Amino acid sequence: MGIPRKLNELDYASGEFIRCFDSLSQAADFHNISTMNIWTSITKNNGRMNNLKLRFQYAEDYIPRTQCKVKQLDYYTGEEIEIYNNLEEAALDNFVSVRYLRDAMDKRNGYMRVKKLRFEYIEVRYGK
Repeated sequence: MGIPRKLNELDYASGEFIRCFDSLSQAADFHNISTMNIWTSITKNNGRMNNLKLRFQYAEDYIPRTQCKVKQLDYYTGEEIEIYNNLEEAALDNFVSVRYLRDAMDKRNGYMRVKKLRFEYIEVRYGK
């Protein structure tokens, strides 16, 4: 399960703030609709649900993990070796695929046993 993101309900016509929800599921429960309907409206319809006259947006700007800074650590001691601006840059510099690096970060705490590499997110930011 991901990190819950705050969600704002806006006035359908004017776009003015009405209320804030702690998560997408809380907003869905409040309006008695499915979370998938809200998520689809945000990603595909600019937050508008035309049939119910509702409008939503995420409360903060989201920065995907692939865009977060990454630091390379020594495999054994954990000392910092280099800092990269994103996952793609780290993968290219170390001759591995972005998917392999992302899987190592998500599933193996940043360890890549075969290549003897170790990485860590510097920051996972939500908002600016």
